Amino acid sequence: MFSTLICVFTLDRISHLWTCYWRSADQGIAMALAGVFSYFCQQATANGDAAKASQYGIAAVSTVFIFISIFGATWLTVPWLYTAEIFSLDVRAKGNA
Repeated sequence: MFSTLICVFTLDRISHLWTCYWRSADQGIAMALAGVFSYFCQQATANGDAAKASQYGIAAVSTVFIFISIFGATWLTVPWLYTAEIFSLDVRAKGNA
């Protein structure tokens, strides 16, 4: 929820296309890190190291939250903004419906 507020204050200054392109890379990095941490968590569990497995599990969940926050700040707002930009003022209400 709070990540969508970032878009409210910054989108007029920065193009939404630019933010979506570059934040998609950040989302990819976050998902890759989630996969890496999950793999290390499984390896630590297999080796019987519960403390390391817990740390890797927390890191994996944290990167998923980072992914969702980036999504909320960028891609979540696209459907609302795109329709308002492509329709003219006289048909905007019907177009957004």
